[in-house]
Amino acid sequence: MAKPQKFKERLTRYTFLLEEIRIEECRKNALSSGGDLLQRRALAGVCDELKLLLDKESEEYEALIEIINQVPHVAERQVLMARYMDGRTWPEIAAAVYGNRADYEERQQSYMRSIYRVHGNALLAANKIMARDK
Repeated sequence: MAKPQKFKERLTRYTFLLEEIRIEECRKNALSSGGDLLQRRALAGVCDELKLLLDKESEEYEALIEIINQVPHVAERQVLMARYMDGRTWPEIAAAVYGNRADYEERQQSYMRSIYRVHGNALLAANKIMARDK
């Protein structure tokens, strides 16, 4: 059985890339208010780096979506999309999937464990897809 690490590692790298973009956007905003030569040079460098990062993010986003869309089970695809592409928290995902059930409040912890199992299965399925498509 495939281990979930390969796809998970790729998702983790993607999450780090998103964080790096966020930081560069903050730097850009901070530098935009200044007008001396040093700040303009720094701003130009940040804008160049930000463009490279955004291009890389767009390419990786499309590649990840292509893999996720091949995961055979709807719930597994939805959990991956919500967690990694939408940035949702585990409780938000559990509420989205199971929140309309009458027993959700009293069985919330059980539903959380179920979401973790679905996530693990989704990672395994994505690994198989990545191995097959190599």
